[in-house]
Amino acid sequence: MAFVYGSTFRLDDRGEVVITPGNDLSLVTEYEKLKQDLSVILHSQKYQYIFDLNFGVDYQTYLTDTGTTYFLNRDIATALESYYFVKRVNSVNSKRVGNVLQIDADLTLENAENVIINLEI
Repeated sequence: MAFVYGSTFRLDDRGEVVITPGNDLSLVTEYEKLKQDLSVILHSQKYQYIFDLNFGVDYQTYLTDTGTTYFLNRDIATALESYYFVKRVNSVNSKRVGNVLQIDADLTLENAENVIINLEI
C-alpha cells in the first residue's frame, strides 16, 4: 500500500529525531506526517533555511508590534499554502499569550478533506 502523504522520521517536541528503545528510527505516516510537516513549517523562522529562504514564517517582524496580527495571520497562511497537499487556508487566528504564540488554522487539503491545526510556538 502506498502512502498518500508519505513517511518521514518522527520528531519530538524539540524537533529532534525520535529513536525507539530498540535503537531504531521512529517513523510517522499519513495524517500524522502531514500534521508534523505543517508544524515544522510553522516552527521555522523564515530566511533561516538555506535551501529555501521563503520556508517558514517571519516571526521576527512581529515580535515587538502587537498591532500586526492581520499581517502575521496572512504570513502564516502563505507559509501553510506553500505545502503541496494544502489546497486552501480557510482561516488563521493567532494570539500572543505571554511569550507563546497560539495558532489555530483551518485548512482544506487537495483531496477536499479539512484539517484543523492548533499549535503553540
